Amino acid sequence: MPNTMPSQNKSNSVNFTAAYLRLLTGQTPAPADWEAAAELIDAGLATGRVHRESTTGQRSIDLLTGFAPTLQGRLYAQQLQEQAKARSMLGRMRKWVWVLAGALGGVLAESAAGMLTEAMKRLLGW
Repeated sequence: MPNTMPSQNKSNSVNFTAAYLRLLTGQTPAPADWEAAAELIDAGLATGRVHRESTTGQRSIDLLTGFAPTLQGRLYAQQLQEQAKARSMLGRMRKWVWVLAGALGGVLAESAAGMLTEAMKRLLGW
């Protein structure tokens, strides 16, 4: 499946990704999510109708109706969930690797100190 992720502002990418996931898994779009919903509609990941206000130059959304994820949108949501799960597992694995590395480093340092102590005792004739 080609990457059909809607365009995002990098500073808001986490917020938009969470909004995309909420919307594509069946949550009704709240007005705060209308921009994300409009991007999903434009990308073909959802169906619906977006009405933008025409009286000001801002062209903000004043109505969103009939929003529903398409099959492609549901597959994209599944992909987002799998990526989040993989990142979560990777984070846990990294934490455990650091804990194990620290423990192993401590054991090795203790061993090295013991060996160095014995070598010094033999060298000094104690």
